[in-house]
Amino acid sequence: MAIDWKWLDDLSPAAMQEMKVPMRKILADSVYYPASGIDGRPVQYLGKITNSFIYVDQSISIEELHEAFIKEGFKGYTLLGERKVQEVELTPKRPVWHDTPTEQDGDPQKYHKAGWEHVFANPYALWTVWERNKEYDYKHGPKRFSLLIICGDGVASFDALYYSHKCKPLALCIIAPGTGFGLNWTDFRQPGLILHRLVMNNPAGIPECILQERPFSDEKGCYWPEYSLDASHYPNLTLFCREEELPNYKNQRVSRLAKIASLYNDGAPLEDCVALVKLVVEFSYNYEDLGLHSSELYRDMMRLPSEVNFCRYFYDIGDPNKPEKG
Repeated sequence: MAIDWKWLDDLSPAAMQEMKVPMRKILADSVYYPASGIDGRPVQYLGKITNSFIYVDQSISIEELHEAFIKEGFKGYTLLGERKVQEVELTPKRPVWHDTPTEQDGDPQKYHKAGWEHVFANPYALWTVWERNKEYDYKHGPKRFSLLIICGDGVASFDALYYSHKCKPLALCIIAPGTGFGLNWTDFRQPGLILHRLVMNNPAGIPECILQERPFSDEKGCYWPEYSLDASHYPNLTLFCREEELPNYKNQRVSRLAKIASLYNDGAPLEDCVALVKLVVEFSYNYEDLGLHSSELYRDMMRLPSEVNFCRYFYDIGDPNKPEKG
């Protein structure tokens, strides 16, 4: 499914308060970040490929959240609007576990049984929308982005949100997941444990990539073996992608092309967008079959010479002076 972010660009603060929370639009091609804390780096780095972020953490109170995110905000962005989201709005039905925690996974009630309830904040969900300031352009990030923050368990929230709405995230963040002394009852890093099973068995599909911290040891590679392609490096973080094509890879391409088209509408140079299109599709595919033909970008790019260089504005891969491979 191609993601159309026009709904977000057209959203007004008043409508945000009155409308039904568009959970499927918020979840589709989002970045899911369990044990997020108040880490803004995924927004900074992955805002180039999506406009929606889901943060989940049990230890951040609503007061701490307002102090860290709402008051300080994100560089180059202004808070357009915020609203509290009720549990019944998050999931259409009362959520049920689609996988049962095993002894190896850990005990979800481990710290509650040990009398550590005081370290967990009272549950809440807050939906915020941020708008890019006029002095910044498309290279800084998307025109707008959605940030849904949930005070809850990272495993249970993934199950309840993505399974009930039949969606998948574009990316998953595994960054300082609180294993051991961080009061996380399971280990997000370990393949075969419950978060890995839920993510990989999601009927709607699996994420395209994982953003994780760089290992402190000499070990290299992603925590999860399905993601073997080292795609991009950021300060202390690495983005890993799946190397092989997935059964629904064509749909993923359509979604990515829609994002590139929106960047073009936001002022990105035509040559750069054409280069990005070349990174997403092989020329053996028909652009019309991939859903690009309806955009201004498609019509304008057809007027350009066929030899256009790669660029690094959004994906940080390749050499900007390296010509397209035949």
